[in-house]
Amino acid sequence: MTSNNKTQEAVLKTVIFFDLFNYPLTNWEIWQYLKLEISLGVLESAITDLVLVGSLEQYDGFYFLPGRSEIIETRRERYNFANYKIKLARRATKLFKWLPSVKLVAVANLIGHHNLRNESDIDIFIVSSPNRLWLTRLFCTGLMKITKQRPTKECKRNKMCLSFYAAADGLAMEPLRFKPSDPYFDHWFLGLYPIYDNDKYLAYMRFKNPWLKKIFSKFIITSRKFSR
Repeated sequence: MTSNNKTQEAVLKTVIFFDLFNYPLTNWEIWQYLKLEISLGVLESAITDLVLVGSLEQYDGFYFLPGRSEIIETRRERYNFANYKIKLARRATKLFKWLPSVKLVAVANLIGHHNLRNESDIDIFIVSSPNRLWLTRLFCTGLMKITKQRPTKECKRNKMCLSFYAAADGLAMEPLRFKPSDPYFDHWFLGLYPIYDNDKYLAYMRFKNPWLKKIFSKFIITSRKFSR
């Protein structure tokens, strides 16, 4: 397989992955997510060739699979939905910060930038201090239940789903990934959006998981050392 063919295959894999979430990509985003070390110029040439042969389509700066132009509007709508849901999440969890063991509160499952469906609940990721995970879980989950903000069978939209907790001394998450690769988990991790993070625990998480930078080497991911 020639170098150009490898690049085109990598581009298609990237676009196909995000198509699963109805999320078209710009050329810059394709380059950032691409698991190849190539220049932006080489990428643009490969994308142009894919458009010429009909393997990709382009409109208004977005690239997508043939016949999928409707996901451009879906992406735009979901950006607004996500902004609104992030505001709701920040308001709903504002009391969490009063528990000293809560170190990080983040919105999760943002596969793509600000990509949340209108009808979905809001997934929350929480980091607690060491040896305080169950106390933190009890407090945060109980507070959401008391304030009727947990999702139910009857109502999930805009409710807080406290789906993932981790302790600050257990943030090396590579063992949780499927082998040999786990693209969903990789993008889940990359997409964590902090709404409370006074002590920069998200940056600390990324420092503890250097594999993330290897996969997404074109993103600016902090790697300086922290002491915890």
